[in-house]
Amino acid sequence: MSPQNFFENYGYWIESEPLFSSQDLAEYRQSMNDIMNHQYESGREPMAGRNWPAREDLQGMVQINNAWWAGGAISRLSLNRQIGQMAAQLLQVNGVYMWHDQLLYKPPARSRTLSGNVGWHQDWNYWQVCDHADLITAWVALNDVNTQNGAMMVIPGSHRWGQAMEASERTLEMDKTASEVKIPRGEKWEIVHCELQAGAVSFHHAKTIHGSGPNNSDQPRLGLAIHMVADHVRYTNQGIYSHSNLKVCPRKEGDLFRGHQHPVIWKNDTA
Repeated sequence: MSPQNFFENYGYWIESEPLFSSQDLAEYRQSMNDIMNHQYESGREPMAGRNWPAREDLQGMVQINNAWWAGGAISRLSLNRQIGQMAAQLLQVNGVYMWHDQLLYKPPARSRTLSGNVGWHQDWNYWQVCDHADLITAWVALNDVNTQNGAMMVIPGSHRWGQAMEASERTLEMDKTASEVKIPRGEKWEIVHCELQAGAVSFHHAKTIHGSGPNNSDQPRLGLAIHMVADHVRYTNQGIYSHSNLKVCPRKEGDLFRGHQHPVIWKNDTA
């Protein structure tokens, strides 16, 4: 089965072979460390996110939104054309643009805290300022990611379930969020752990249900989520929810996602 057919059927794809060298990864991790220490090559601070910019919970997940604003190696990774081309091919569209990114630092759990979790959710519930759900996320592992340190989990085929759960504050309790999912008749709840070598990438559709548990290792789990929007998707104010990006890029009904906030990551110039 081709990657496109697999993605169409199951709503995710794991590109298991690393795309980046050890030198690349060292540069990305250093750039991540600089951003977490409030050092921005571009001089521009990323947007506030979970446990950011104030690190109030030392055991909690750190989520830095629009980390690419800070420049440096992380910005180059977020705008990587190879990843963009793969994303466009999986969505079967002619191009993808930056929606936003999230730099993700999951520290080791020193106690039975839930604050490192990301509860089950569908990204689409929070992205309905888009008129179509043709959005995709590339999750880049900056170190080895496995079940022990809280690898992302996906529910295969759940992108075909419609709005299978309501938007919430993304409660951290995995069992609670799982209990809120409306599983269609004939479908089943099956969990796949997206275990990745450092430098490898997984992709998931905006409607695919996903989440992650605690980091039970003795080292942090490091990753970058690059959220991309297909070239034909437009802004709409008809959706139920707004999005934090609209604070910096207000637009009119029917506008394409373009401009400085939504640079092209990859497009087919021959289409």
